[in-house]
Amino acid sequence: MLGYIIATHGHLAAGFLDAVELIAGKQKNVSVMGLDHDDSIDEFTNELKRNIELSGKNGDVIVFTDMLGASPYNSAAKCVGSIKDTHFRVMTGTNLGMLIEGFLQREIHPEWGAEEMSKFLIKKGKESVTELYHEVNRMKSTSR
Repeated sequence: MLGYIIATHGHLAAGFLDAVELIAGKQKNVSVMGLDHDDSIDEFTNELKRNIELSGKNGDVIVFTDMLGASPYNSAAKCVGSIKDTHFRVMTGTNLGMLIEGFLQREIHPEWGAEEMSKFLIKKGKESVTELYHEVNRMKSTSR
C-alpha cells in the first residue's frame, strides 16, 4: 500500500490527519510530523528519512508538505538524494481536498504508485482551490 507522510509546520499535519479521518475514516500507513519552534532541522530531516524508509518497506511513499521552499519541504528534498531503496515523491501546497482524494484514491487504485498518485493529486489539489463568487457564476453559466 502506498505510504503517506504529512510533514508540516507546527500541528498542521496532525490537524490534517484528524480532519481526513473525520471525513474518510481511520487511515493506515500514514505518519505525521510537525516542525516546532525549538526543533532541530537536522533532527527533523533525519526523522523524516527514517519515516520514509520505514513506510517504503511496503511500497512507494508520498510526502505531503505545506509550503514550497519551507523547512519541511527542504527536509524532504534533502532525503531525495540520500534514500536509495524507496521510490517516493514530495508534494507541496498540500490542502485538505488533496489529502482526502489521496486517501480515497489509494483504496480505489491500490495499483497506483507514487508517480501516478502524485500526478492525480496535483490536478485535484488545484481544482479544490476556488472562490465562492467564481463557483456561483460557473454554476449559473452551466445551467443555461
